[in-house]
Amino acid sequence: GPLFLATGKRAAKMASTAVTTTMTALVTGFEPHHPYTGGKGSGFGRFIFSGGDVYEGEWLDNKHEGKGKITTASGLVAYEGDFCAGKAHGRGTYRWPGGSIYDGEWKDGLYDGRGKYVMFNGNTYDGEWKGGMRDGLGTHTIAVPPRCSERYEGGWFEDRRAGSGSLLYASGEFEASIFKCSLRVGEGVRWSADRSKAWRLQDGKSIAEISLEDAAAIATTLNIPPPEAEAQLEY
Repeated sequence: GPLFLATGKRAAKMASTAVTTTMTALVTGFEPHHPYTGGKGSGFGRFIFSGGDVYEGEWLDNKHEGKGKITTASGLVAYEGDFCAGKAHGRGTYRWPGGSIYDGEWKDGLYDGRGKYVMFNGNTYDGEWKGGMRDGLGTHTIAVPPRCSERYEGGWFEDRRAGSGSLLYASGEFEASIFKCSLRVGEGVRWSADRSKAWRLQDGKSIAEISLEDAAAIATTLNIPPPEAEAQLEY
C-alpha cells in the first residue's frame, strides 16, 4: 500500500507516526480518465496502488504534492490533507482502522505544530507537537479504566509531562505540580474536591495540610491559577 507508518515504542498509545508514500512504480498506475501532465507524474491524478489503496490529488515529479487523500482498499479515507515531496506536510487528518484520529499540523510526515489526537477508547491529547511527539503545551484526558480518569493541562517535552502542570481527578481533587519525565518533582499543592482544604506536596506526596492562602501562593509560583470552585471531569 502507499502508506508507510514509522511507529516508535509508544505505538500502542500516541506514538510518532510518519506518513510518507512508497515511490515504486509511480510512473504507471494512473487511471485513463484521470490523466496527469508531464513525464514525471505532475498535475492532478488518481493512482491505484497494487494493494488496492488509492491516492487522489495533486502531484509533482512523481510525488504527492499539494492537496490529496489516500483511501485504503477497504474504503477508509486514511489521510486527507496537505502533502509536500511525498509526505504529509501542512494540515491534514489521519484515521486508523480501529477508530483513532489525528487532526492537525504535520511536518515531513510527522505530527508537528498544533493538533488533536483522539484514541478509539476516548482518551485525547489536544495541544502542541514536535517531531511526532507531544512537545510544548497540551491537554491530555484519560477517560478509560483501569487507569484513574484524569485531565492533565501543562507542559510536555519529548512525549512526557514536563514543567508546570495541573491535574484534575475524577474525584474532583485538583493538583498543581512541577513535572519531569512525567513524574512530579519538588513542591506542589492539592485541593480537596470541594476546595475547602489543601495540602502541600513534595514529589507528589502529601506532607502537610496548609491554609487556602498558602495553597494559592504555591500555585502562583508554579504559574498555575488556583481553582476557584469545585469542578468535575467532562468527556
